[in-house]
Amino acid sequence: MSSSQDTSTSLVQAVDTSLSSLSSSLTTLSSLTSSHSLLTSSSSSTSLPPFPPGLCDIFRQLLQSLQQTITSLALSFKSPITPDAAIQQIHKLSDQTAQLVSCILASGTMGLSILVDDWIDGMVNVIQEEHHLIQGLRLTAIRVDVQGKDEKGSQEMYLNTGKVWDAIDGLLKLPLTEVEAVVRRWKIHGELVKDAWTEFCESLEVEEDGEQEEEFEEDEEWAELDALGGKKYSQEDRETALAIKPILSLHHILHSSIPQRLPLLSSDPEQTYRSILQASGKFLDAFDTVIAALYPDQSPREIDDAVRNLEKSSKAILTILRERLAIQVVDESMTEKREVFGGSLDKWEKRFNHETERWNGRSLNLSALAAAL
Repeated sequence: MSSSQDTSTSLVQAVDTSLSSLSSSLTTLSSLTSSHSLLTSSSSSTSLPPFPPGLCDIFRQLLQSLQQTITSLALSFKSPITPDAAIQQIHKLSDQTAQLVSCILASGTMGLSILVDDWIDGMVNVIQEEHHLIQGLRLTAIRVDVQGKDEKGSQEMYLNTGKVWDAIDGLLKLPLTEVEAVVRRWKIHGELVKDAWTEFCESLEVEEDGEQEEEFEEDEEWAELDALGGKKYSQEDRETALAIKPILSLHHILHSSIPQRLPLLSSDPEQTYRSILQASGKFLDAFDTVIAALYPDQSPREIDDAVRNLEKSSKAILTILRERLAIQVVDESMTEKREVFGGSLDKWEKRFNHETERWNGRSLNLSALAAAL
């Protein structure tokens, strides 16, 4: 066997070893996610263990080193391939990826950290892109002689290299602290709530515009096109939607006001934020359900059920916030701000209860009318 063939075989073997190592790292993260889910559902512990000193910095430094390795690996596969350099970078990629997974394991948060959840999700994405890149490099190593060229393979390699870089960049842009990670997740929920709220408000505005323009829409073709857009609100549907709008607005205000105040919930020892994020997720689902129930041809019972479920979701958030505010903090400078936040929650609840009483009165009247008919 020639020397070039030996080298080519060694390169393929290095690639195969790397693919096996990446698969092992991916399996570790998957099992970690599963065990975190079980621990979260079964554990009553809310205390969040502190990270080992410097862990976040080490994690970020490893990510930056991995980016450099990815670049060096791509250069080593640039035609003509440099086998020795390629093998070296492939080994480095596998080692650095394994070290990043070890950082996640070293956090010791037992499924309580939102920041570590983000690390896990990000690393899964990185490893999947790495796996795709290495698989392509394996084909290149087999397809060409050590001194040969493979222009198509080179183009794919640069594309896949860019995807790995983007995945690593996503991890590097993640927050550096637990509370910042929670704020990030909450804002994602908040954008979805805002979209649903905007859609609801715009649907009412469209109805108003439609009423003003009815006299200009006598053409049959326009009527057919209008019918494709779905049914319009009846007068009763519209009145129901307008009646519930103040309540939905208050729900939206509560949820959107929390991110900037989440740092006030920190304590020593730090407590997990998982329960409040779960409450936010349930709120999002409940808010969407109310919006869906308010479309034309509504069922009064479905609307009432959806409204009450959303109320439970907001009250659950209030309960968690008040429990967190009741925890003694070491930083006395936060005490006054926490008291102000608690007072704002009280004012919100008072206004919400007032609007809910108005809605309940209207709901009872509609139910009585329906029964009479």
